[in-house]
Amino acid sequence: MKGRFIKMMVGIFPQLVLISLDQTNMGFENSLREIFPAKKSDLLDLLDKDNIMSLENVGYKHGTTILIAHEVAVIMRINFVPSNAAGQGLLAHEIFHIADAVIQNSGVEYSRSNETLAHAVGYITEKVYKEIGN
Repeated sequence: MKGRFIKMMVGIFPQLVLISLDQTNMGFENSLREIFPAKKSDLLDLLDKDNIMSLENVGYKHGTTILIAHEVAVIMRINFVPSNAAGQGLLAHEIFHIADAVIQNSGVEYSRSNETLAHAVGYITEKVYKEIGN
């Protein structure tokens, strides 16, 4: 499977989550252009500064997650589709960052050992694995 782009909301939180798995740089840019047509250049410049636009050919498995506050979105990009324990571990790591950003951006106060965070991680993980078929 090549190039997956997942768009979701996380339960009751008013946060758009975008997940790119194994997309080419151009495929990722096209996916973003469909969602943010008017803000394309500003958004791409911001993402390029965070090195999220250049993951295609880094030569190793890598992922990153960023919060785009002015767009009320969290974007995660991994340059592969997880197929083994190490890949699934990296995906879990990035999903934690998504859940943390979603909850923090919503204004809900919580501790990092809170059930709110655990439920958000579980929700996102289930949605991603349903999309990738694992």
